[in-house]
Amino acid sequence: MKVGLLLAAGLSERFGPRNKLLEPLKGQPLISHAAAVLRALALDHLIAVNADREIDARLEGFEITPNPQPERGQGRSLAIGAEAAIHRGAERVLVLLADMPFITRQHCQVVIDRCSDSTPSASALEGRAMPPACFPRAVLPVLAQRTGPIGARDLINRLPVSSLVPGDRHMLADIDTADDFQSYKD
Repeated sequence: MKVGLLLAAGLSERFGPRNKLLEPLKGQPLISHAAAVLRALALDHLIAVNADREIDARLEGFEITPNPQPERGQGRSLAIGAEAAIHRGAERVLVLLADMPFITRQHCQVVIDRCSDSTPSASALEGRAMPPACFPRAVLPVLAQRTGPIGARDLINRLPVSSLVPGDRHMLADIDTADDFQSYKD
């Protein structure tokens, strides 16, 4: 079973007082772009880890898994999502950040295809591993133990080049600040 996991429980602290995932970008809330990519893939199940009930309405087709402590960082959201994927019997889990509006279905499919039974795969920008990333069942228990802000960075930073899928700066952009958002809004 292939599972798509959307991490959408961030606090948007660097963005400002508003939840950045609800801000309109190209006619849709920011979160809608990444969610649409996961819906377009041939995945068996979709899970979204979320901390804001306002976002739930934008996640039709996703199993909503709440993160009651988003202040504990992305690692905690990843752990919650990995645990949900384990319970669903996932063989592969594609992890996508909700603030990556320009990622493509084609890129994500290559990331999934590069994931083996024992080795994760990830996107890469100028040789640096980053999300979206795909993790096999064997790695999910490790992800389920994550805490803090780092997520799976230590795991994907050790991947061989053959497990990395190059992308460009625009496609792999994630929006962290209001300035980031403004630069892509127009």
